[in-house]
Amino acid sequence: QLLTAPILERNYLIGGRPGQGKTSAGRTLCLGCVLDPTVEVRVYVFATNPDFDPFTPRLSAYVKGDEDDAIAAGLAELRQLRDEVTRRGVLLERYGAAKITRTLASTVAGLHPKVVIFDECHEMFEHPTYGGEAGVLAIKVVKKARKCGITLIFLTQSPTAASIPRDLTRNCSNGVAFSVADQVANDGLLGSGKYHQGIRATELRAGEDRGTAVTVGLTANQFELVNTFYVAFDEDRDEVSPVITRALALIEESGLTVPVTDAETDDEDEPTVDHLADIHAVVCRQTRVRTKVVLRALAERNPDEYKEWSFQDLAEALAEHGLLARKYNGTMVVRSAEVAHALTERDEDEGDGDV
Repeated sequence: QLLTAPILERNYLIGGRPGQGKTSAGRTLCLGCVLDPTVEVRVYVFATNPDFDPFTPRLSAYVKGDEDDAIAAGLAELRQLRDEVTRRGVLLERYGAAKITRTLASTVAGLHPKVVIFDECHEMFEHPTYGGEAGVLAIKVVKKARKCGITLIFLTQSPTAASIPRDLTRNCSNGVAFSVADQVANDGLLGSGKYHQGIRATELRAGEDRGTAVTVGLTANQFELVNTFYVAFDEDRDEVSPVITRALALIEESGLTVPVTDAETDDEDEPTVDHLADIHAVVCRQTRVRTKVVLRALAERNPDEYKEWSFQDLAEALAEHGLLARKYNGTMVVRSAEVAHALTERDEDEGDGDV
């Protein structure tokens, strides 16, 4: 039986041990998307591999590498997506629509389908500086993207409790697990409790069952065991580039150009500094952090904004969100749990009605 992988109103979390097919599966999904001339595709690969290189002429953004600049670009994408789901929500309200339909997407500028892939996403979520904010933003965007015509696809070969935020698993509609090592990885991809329900990618044999995955969300069934298509891209065969050539020809035939986000560069000259998100990013790895350490970390993170900050500046930034630095063992500290809670509350208040 042939199963069609849905894209609109879905988000994907795909993972498994190295070499079992997770990137190939993500690439195949992406190949289907690029054959629709209206779909914008953006790819972030947090590694130095060529898996998505042939897609370059069809992408509106392509970032590759595991250095800090690449991770920062991924975080910037999530920030932009946070703003875009809000903007799209306003447009939907203006047109009296509950969600983006194919008709709206083809007639209203700025509502075209958009697919964003984060490959080796654990590199971003575990980054010491950017990981905390990236996790918060990814969860926020996934919650709201469904009705906004935006699909996020997260790929990882390292599905652990630290590398995949729990609420990201909870809110991604489609989970795809190739062979994994343990229950933590299994439930990190497929959802809490799946292992105990007998839905187990741990039983897939590494190497032997390459290309086979346990999936949830593809159909109304509790799970599906699927063999994914393999579109070759290696030293001996390149079946990907011809598809990209077809995709570009379809765009030309339609009288269109490669889809991009019109508002993409609106604020490039004057980026908005998110003080609460920055504070969260520098404290999220510890239970409590001395205010002196917070100020030093903020200055290292963004010298132009924070180099001259005093304790009073920090206190005012915290107070804007109902937070206080408190004494602990005679030292003023900022509690990371309180900052994370305030950040989550703020983001939910900005757009809970859109979920």
